[in-house]
Amino acid sequence: MTNAIVTFAVIVVVGVFAIATFGTSYIESAEAQATTEGITLDDAGRLVDASGIAVDFGANVTVTHNGTTLTEGVDYRFNESNGELERLENASVPSGTQVNISYQFDAPDKTTRDVNRGLG
Repeated sequence: MTNAIVTFAVIVVVGVFAIATFGTSYIESAEAQATTEGITLDDAGRLVDASGIAVDFGANVTVTHNGTTLTEGVDYRFNESNGELERLENASVPSGTQVNISYQFDAPDKTTRDVNRGLG
């Protein structure tokens, strides 16, 4: 019984150490990227293309419509935690308008993404 408890404790400690190390490695291996994409600006909100791989979105977000820059907090809200772009009620463009969004984000490098796919 004592050997089983000791073995279990060792496995738990090693597992916690491995998860902490791998989690830190995942964040540190992130590469800064920038992109521009077309997206529909609507009241329900839409996720940008990088929302599935981004670790962190930068604060440098620009949304334009027909060459005019829209104002964050007036025309739209960009949720930096999940990459969602949402039209605000009193926006200068109607819901369903196609806009361009330029943003920066950090994403894991290709090796880290491949390792995670293999573990998932």
